[in-house]
Amino acid sequence: MMRCPFCNVEITDDAIFCPECGQRVKQPGGSDSWGQSAPDGAGSPGYYGNGDYVPGQAPLASPPTKKKAGKWIGIGAGLAAAAAAAVFAGVRLMAKEPKDVVIDAFKSVYSSEITYPAEEVFGWKALMKRGRTQNMEAEFSLALEQCSEEMASPFIGTGFSVVSQSDIQQKRMSAQLETRIANMDFVAMDLYLDQEELAIAVPKISRNVFTVYYGNDLEGQIADSPVAGELIRQTGIQTSAINDYMDYIWSMYDTQEERPFDLEALWTRYKEGSQAIHDLKEAITVEKTESASYTIDGKTVKCRGYHVVIPQQAMIDFADTTSQFFIEDQTLKDDAADFLSQMIAVSGGRGTGGMSAKELQREAWDTLEEYADMMVDAMEDSVEDITMTVYVDKKGRLAAFEAETSLDIDGEELEVTAEGQMRGGSYVSQNADWDITIRGDGGKVTISVSEEGEYNDKILTKRVAVKASGGGQKITFDWDGEYDRVSGDYSLECSWDGAAAGSLAADGTISDLKPGEAIDISVDEICLKLEDGTRVAFSGGYGLRPLEDEVAMPKGERFDVLAADLMDWQEAAEEAAGNMETIMNMLNGLLYGASFS
Repeated sequence: MMRCPFCNVEITDDAIFCPECGQRVKQPGGSDSWGQSAPDGAGSPGYYGNGDYVPGQAPLASPPTKKKAGKWIGIGAGLAAAAAAAVFAGVRLMAKEPKDVVIDAFKSVYSSEITYPAEEVFGWKALMKRGRTQNMEAEFSLALEQCSEEMASPFIGTGFSVVSQSDIQQKRMSAQLETRIANMDFVAMDLYLDQEELAIAVPKISRNVFTVYYGNDLEGQIADSPVAGELIRQTGIQTSAINDYMDYIWSMYDTQEERPFDLEALWTRYKEGSQAIHDLKEAITVEKTESASYTIDGKTVKCRGYHVVIPQQAMIDFADTTSQFFIEDQTLKDDAADFLSQMIAVSGGRGTGGMSAKELQREAWDTLEEYADMMVDAMEDSVEDITMTVYVDKKGRLAAFEAETSLDIDGEELEVTAEGQMRGGSYVSQNADWDITIRGDGGKVTISVSEEGEYNDKILTKRVAVKASGGGQKITFDWDGEYDRVSGDYSLECSWDGAAAGSLAADGTISDLKPGEAIDISVDEICLKLEDGTRVAFSGGYGLRPLEDEVAMPKGERFDVLAADLMDWQEAAEEAAGNMETIMNMLNGLLYGASFS
């Protein structure tokens, strides 16, 4: 054994580098780190590490500390790892087929696997899904706050609010609608629905809660009903249709079985059962071309270039195969026929011309197929191959593209070019520029879109500017949104200019935010401004959260709609008429005041 001359740690006699500090202790061939063979006794106590001189050699300099040596080793290792990662990424990209590189690059822009900042912050998709599958309550309100028209001033404070609750497990739903006129309570309505009964209450009109017990021998109730039953029979509505329709409504919220018009399931069937996407990919040709440099995430990066051709026939076949799949999808046909059957039953067959649900469905599908064939024929006469140059960065993301094609519209040949450049951000197209130009005998039309966004732990912003010009006219549209993740304050504004200029802006605060679970949005002001000076402002709010209270029947006296006799209905009508007169007098007073304002 010997000792390292730098850190005095014991090392083996054949070691070239010290395993502790990393310094070279021997040159290849057995010489020590000063260029001569280690003499006998090297490594003995005090020989190198005690500060003595070695005969015939210069004195040892103060050895570097272990901490410093370790630092350089760490930096070297980090650089090596970064270089290895870059090489690996490049090798991986080069190993892919050019077509796969291009397809994956476009997926980096539009893939459903991308989690966008707004989705991560608010969880809109999960919120909407919870609203359909979990017990939730929601509210929405809107009221007039300001108006530039003087005649509207007496109606400041007019608005409405809606609160709804849904208990999916017990299949109960309720809603409360309240209206206000000039800050005074107006008509309110309460609705309730479960698997047994439907109830409606209008407290300012009647003390009654009008109820139909449709889940308990409805056919017998209608047959025995002294007043309402005869009216129902005159409509031609099938008695069983009411129960069937209520079951149909509840099936929309079924979390276990297949729901009618399940679009997610339809898309899955398309991807798994149609060759349209696969055949389109197979028909596309991709070849490598010259590279180019683009700026992504604030850095200039060299990007590989690919020449892409999408054949005309491939696009036509894709459109034809896709449309035929949806037209021939049996589940979609059955859903449509079932829906039409429900509508025919509850309407007594009015407006159908005596046609059955199946006949109506087939007629609608024949019309859809006719339009699909017309679209394919139009593509054959007008669309040409699309040629593109696509640029992909080392991470496999789309950096830019340039595309061109020709269209023949009513004998006029149009040259269409499109360009896009991704500037990166939280996702590659968060900041991006898009341009489309159409040239023809009648001149040139250009459309440009610029997107800018910022997302971090403090703020979320999104700005979109759209400009279109052609035929001597210009149209602009700007969208600007900002959300302060710390305070919860937000502001939104969209403005437009062209034939009629104006803007729509909103600001407020978001509170009680639990992404994908709950949100409360207060709207301090929604303001509409037009170039003629018109200004209208509203306030309101929106909230969605898990259900807290039990879904309950409206308060009031139960009024059995089917069991009530003529005297019951007359009494209810007299009460409603008296209350309506009071309400109308209030409205007339407001209108009278407005006419002299």
